[in-house]
Amino acid sequence: MITGATRSRAAILCFGGWGLQTMLHLQPRIQSIQDQRRARKVQGPDLTQVTQFAALLAEGTLAPDGHVPLHLRKLRAQTPLPPFYLERLLERLDARHQQDLRGDGWMIGSGHRMFGVAGTPLATVDSERRARQLLEAAAPVLQPLNQQIPTFVEYKNGRGEEDTIPARRADVFRTGLSQGIEMARLLDAHLIAPIRHDNLAPGDPFVQTTLYVVAPLFEPLASALIWPTLVHLLNYLGERHISQIVGIFATGSYAGDSNRAIEDAVSFASIAELEALTDLHPAAQSAVEPLVRGEGFPALPGQCGLLESWVGRSLLDRIYLVDREKSNQGLVRNSYELSVLVGNALEAMITTDGNQHVEEQLGIDLRNAHERPYSLMGAAGDYVPLDYIFSAVHQQEEKRLIREVILNAEDPVGNPAQEAEAASLIDLGITQDQVIAQLIAQMPDLFLNVTPHGLDELAIHPNFVLPPSIAAELRPLSPAGWLAAFEDRLQTVTQQFDRLVGASALDYAWGLGALHPNGLPKNKNDKRVLPAAALYMRRTFVELLAESPTGLRQAQSRLAIWQAELEEARQRVTILTPGQRNLATAQRQLALRQWRAHYEGNVLKEPSLGRTLLRSSLLVLAVLIVAIGYLIAFNRPFDLIVDGGTLLGIFLGAYVGGAMSYRRRLTRIQRLRRERLALAQAELTSQLQERVQQGLLRAYDHLAQMLREMARALEDTNESLNQWTVDDGIPTPVAYAATHLYGPRVSDRLWELCRSHLRAQQDREGRRSEERLRSSWRSVAWRRKLEGLLLEEEDRRPLSAAMQDLLRESVQATISDLSAASAQAVRDELVRELAQICNLEHLLWRDGSAPHHTNGAQGTSKQNLIHRYLEALWSHAKPAANYDVADRLAAHGIPVDFAAVWGSAESDLSETTLREFRSTLLPTDDPFRLNFVRTVHGLTLEDLGSIRRYYMEMMMLNDANLDQLALVDRQRRLLYGVEEDASEEARERVRG
Repeated sequence: MITGATRSRAAILCFGGWGLQTMLHLQPRIQSIQDQRRARKVQGPDLTQVTQFAALLAEGTLAPDGHVPLHLRKLRAQTPLPPFYLERLLERLDARHQQDLRGDGWMIGSGHRMFGVAGTPLATVDSERRARQLLEAAAPVLQPLNQQIPTFVEYKNGRGEEDTIPARRADVFRTGLSQGIEMARLLDAHLIAPIRHDNLAPGDPFVQTTLYVVAPLFEPLASALIWPTLVHLLNYLGERHISQIVGIFATGSYAGDSNRAIEDAVSFASIAELEALTDLHPAAQSAVEPLVRGEGFPALPGQCGLLESWVGRSLLDRIYLVDREKSNQGLVRNSYELSVLVGNALEAMITTDGNQHVEEQLGIDLRNAHERPYSLMGAAGDYVPLDYIFSAVHQQEEKRLIREVILNAEDPVGNPAQEAEAASLIDLGITQDQVIAQLIAQMPDLFLNVTPHGLDELAIHPNFVLPPSIAAELRPLSPAGWLAAFEDRLQTVTQQFDRLVGASALDYAWGLGALHPNGLPKNKNDKRVLPAAALYMRRTFVELLAESPTGLRQAQSRLAIWQAELEEARQRVTILTPGQRNLATAQRQLALRQWRAHYEGNVLKEPSLGRTLLRSSLLVLAVLIVAIGYLIAFNRPFDLIVDGGTLLGIFLGAYVGGAMSYRRRLTRIQRLRRERLALAQAELTSQLQERVQQGLLRAYDHLAQMLREMARALEDTNESLNQWTVDDGIPTPVAYAATHLYGPRVSDRLWELCRSHLRAQQDREGRRSEERLRSSWRSVAWRRKLEGLLLEEEDRRPLSAAMQDLLRESVQATISDLSAASAQAVRDELVRELAQICNLEHLLWRDGSAPHHTNGAQGTSKQNLIHRYLEALWSHAKPAANYDVADRLAAHGIPVDFAAVWGSAESDLSETTLREFRSTLLPTDDPFRLNFVRTVHGLTLEDLGSIRRYYMEMMMLNDANLDQLALVDRQRRLLYGVEEDASEEARERVRG
């Protein structure tokens, strides 16, 4: 071996949800280690370039082409994960799962049907559910590497209902065979090739690559992809392109329901299949060879016979089994702790080439001893979470700025009371006169006075009741005909009035239904009262928030003034009481009855023009007859001058009197008609005023509701920011990293050093953060973000949450230059300083900050502290499998332990110290991390009690579930040790 050569090039291929979880945990650790190595100018390859990750997951349903959709993902290069990203993500997923359990009466998992007639769909077991949820939740930080295809196909089940076709493990295995060539090409391009460039590690002349396969055997669908994917990759690359393949397989279910039995059975089935497909169980190869040849499903062109030669060949150089049961009968709490354990071991192997050390200790003989191929693994460690501390220091500064600038009511810059002096309902356009004026503008012909100064001046225009054209048509009618025609006209007017001034019409006229649920107007060009007021309010808030950091308080002050004035305006709207309304109605009805009685009693009984002329003619005739009789009786001659003039006068008087009487009748009719028109106008005016008053109250209620919702959003934002900005001292990461396998170590001294560094960076430009915040507040980008939040319907979150995040982002942008490229040199200097005065050893025992290791003893020497610490760490790193490594009667099991430690001459951990624990020191040149790795090699499945239990779980499966799990229909006894289902009808029933 050439001195200085490194074989740390690692391609880590993760299968299933647990593999994706392990990738999300480990890759940020590698990135953090490399950042600190670069800061300390450590010689060696860039770990982020010689280490690559990829995750492969399978859907739980069949696609239309009969294959199972596969998802190949890796982390986006330009999306660095924040500290404890995975832990926070899992916390949210667990909280959502618990809420689902409480919300819909969750049963004991879908596995409650395990002992029923039908088989349990594999996509519904707990591990597959968690895998789907994790893939969906982490989608923003994952980069898809393969094309997406439809994820399901519908069919009619026995009840005539549409359903999806659930995938079996055999379907996933066949999909792996069919699509393995495409997966191999993608894995070569994105996983293998990027770490093989010769210039990445000049001291590595062999450019050897180790492929680590991290897979959960308890996930039914993921475990079926392992062999097809690896064989296609090796067949595509050639065997010489990968120096070693190390499998790290997780066994044992973490399900909290009866799904655990299925997942435990899958663990045994997966091991049995891998043994049959490789050289570990040659007798069972005949059971899987037909499946690999493509019998029973359509094969791709050229696939037949492509992988058949790989059946029975050695595939994995080392197989580590990690289980939920540990060697001392302890249990790994959850799958996350198992990911941490594997992450510790892989980190130690990558940073120290620990895998090569294990191989050298075991020697070639054990490597060739295929009859005992299994190994166990345990790992524990501690570290200094510098990334978290840096992030927390920046966050504390953000909290201080929000607390002292944005939320501080005593800030002299931008007095909210003075800024809100000009606030008025006139600005919103919702004063009583403005609202009425907008209503009149939409229907001016309805109103008598188009510029009223209050509700009392509202009146219906007479032309609306009786336009001149219709009045001209009604004028020639007789009084009775006119009355009937006017009543008909009044019915039409009333209907038209209801359409124009009804409740729905007024609500529409003022836009009471023109807002989205989030408070934005549906049409920004809508000039009606409510949408215009909502848009003006939000634009005002944009101006206030964009103008000054105190804009949130100013917006609250402006909103409070609007609410108070709106309440005053609402109180000024007088509404008649029911008694007053009934009295007014009774008075109008009485006036109408009196008019009708007068009209019918006087006008209708008076003669018409013809009758009046007839009466005058009869009067003249009677006078003429009397005059003629008089002349005849007195034998008096007719004097033309005297008698003719008298008769003519009488004649003219009779007709003139009749005409004057008729004229008086017409005048009285016109007057009564005008009175009727006035009564109708008064009736409609009264209804108009009442309806406008009620509509105005509804508009004010809607406006008040809109203002209340905005006030609630601003108040929630203020309250959330107040709660978030509470300074509770050093933020401990224990809440997120609650595991003894990888403990973060912090101290007051470390915290103060980082805070002093931040203050020094603040003052390097002669400006404090407050000044920088105010000067950068009026940027165009900040205004656009505000407009996008308040004026665009883009963010579906609650307004308070979105506004809180936006304000925090704006403050964070002010602090971001402290971690920018210009400040990278200062941060690197801090890392170098911390490596000397506040490294992990200082935090554990040099500064006396590890009292829990001393058990309260006083005067304990440093050497005793180190010994007790290493003893506790060695105990935590026990192998994760139920095998007692301390059993002296155990005939097999070769332990190989090593510790990935600093290795510097300044370190207190030396080879002599670690020799007490039979461990080898492998230097990492990293003073902020320490990992203890314990491995046991040369084991068989019979040495592990948990495997026997998994076999028993598979033995107890019914035929329907066995059809879901088993890769083959025949020779199951040869492959798994269980009887195959002889009922072909049962298998067809499960296939649907």
